[in-house]
Amino acid sequence: MLGLLLLILSIYCFQKGKFYPSLMLFFLFVTNGFQVIPVNWLMFGLPLDKGSDLGILYTAVLFVMNRRRMKLITQRFPVFKLSGYLILFVLADVAYSLFILDYSLANVLQVFRPYLIFLIVPVFFGVPQDDLKKALNSVAFITVFQSVLFLLQIASGITILLSASGDANVHTGLVEGTSYMRFYNAPMFLNAALFYFLFVYRFKNTTLKYLVWGILFLTVIGPMHRSLMLTIIAVISVYLLLKKSSGKGALYLSAIGLGIYALSFIDVVGNRLNDAFTDMYATFNSNLSVQYIDINDNNLTFRVGHFIERFQYVIQSFDRWLFGIGMISDNAAYAARLPFQFGLVSETTGRVAQIDTGDITWSPLMLNLGIFGAAFYFFLFVRYMIFFYRKTSASAYAVVGFLLILASFLTSMAGTELMSTGFRTMVLLLMVIAAKDYWSRMRNSQIQKKYYAA
Repeated sequence: MLGLLLLILSIYCFQKGKFYPSLMLFFLFVTNGFQVIPVNWLMFGLPLDKGSDLGILYTAVLFVMNRRRMKLITQRFPVFKLSGYLILFVLADVAYSLFILDYSLANVLQVFRPYLIFLIVPVFFGVPQDDLKKALNSVAFITVFQSVLFLLQIASGITILLSASGDANVHTGLVEGTSYMRFYNAPMFLNAALFYFLFVYRFKNTTLKYLVWGILFLTVIGPMHRSLMLTIIAVISVYLLLKKSSGKGALYLSAIGLGIYALSFIDVVGNRLNDAFTDMYATFNSNLSVQYIDINDNNLTFRVGHFIERFQYVIQSFDRWLFGIGMISDNAAYAARLPFQFGLVSETTGRVAQIDTGDITWSPLMLNLGIFGAAFYFFLFVRYMIFFYRKTSASAYAVVGFLLILASFLTSMAGTELMSTGFRTMVLLLMVIAAKDYWSRMRNSQIQKKYYAA
């Protein structure tokens, strides 16, 4: 019942104007206890699976209380209408799943509920800007603490940090050919915190700055995710090329290049990066037809095959183009009748996982939302990126949002962050902060014009 009590307290605090503690409790829910508090402590006695479910309940309750604010928000910033259109489409998919495909309500709700986090927009707009920024700052420093715990795992070989997804078990594994232990429980907001400390936060102490940067960069490298390492390097380089003056940009890019060169001399890091380029070359120089793909060739080939197999299945009928196979997961009885051969073998069923995967965003998204829904989801976040890019001159937080989405797009063929509740929450928080910064700047500009005109 601890989780229920905290949920009631968080809503009470919000209604009483104590926004900062309310938001921190909300992020406690979204991060499944900041990956430190066991989920079973939070969820004991509740008919819910994860702490993030409490975050969704928080969102739904406060949305109802703040929904009238949405009209003014969409008048000033029409981009937020798109979130509503997505929810309407997903509701149509829910109706299709329940009344046409006859899926169980419990399974449909399991897949549908994470989309409710898009309703958080009017809730965030109801919070003073200082409290929003204070909450984000606190989450960023908590992420640094989580990163220290993550690095201690690698040094000790003992699991310390809990799973960001709320799973009871933390997956681990050795890098092939080495004794290096990989932990698959990196902090949920690692990318956001890294970009925040690079481009927003003003350090008063140089030593602290380089210490925080070092901790976060080591945590990016620590899991030995090749796509993540290459992506972080790429997006920071893109930003520096687009926004920095030529002198500073060249200096920073030189520093990044020197850092990469130095890291490549560490055998395990150098081998992982070399393997990434080797896999890309091998995959895109092979026959990418389902009947010829060898899923044991390399991870990238497996992911490409995973996507192509499901894409070919979905395009076989108009209903699937529109809604895919509906809002179900591998827990549904129907999933056992799906014909897919590409996928990881489930530890519980002993069968190939048909829908759920942690390896690629687009396969489960396409199955649940169809080609049309997956394309709209892609378009939605492209529009969010454009929104952020246009606000970078008014708000440094827009830089964080732009880079966060760009990084998630680049890793979407190697993970599912792009469709995670935590990612959606952080993007929407950054959008609201950037929108408020922009609106404040516009108002100040208008006031100054009136003053000088008088």
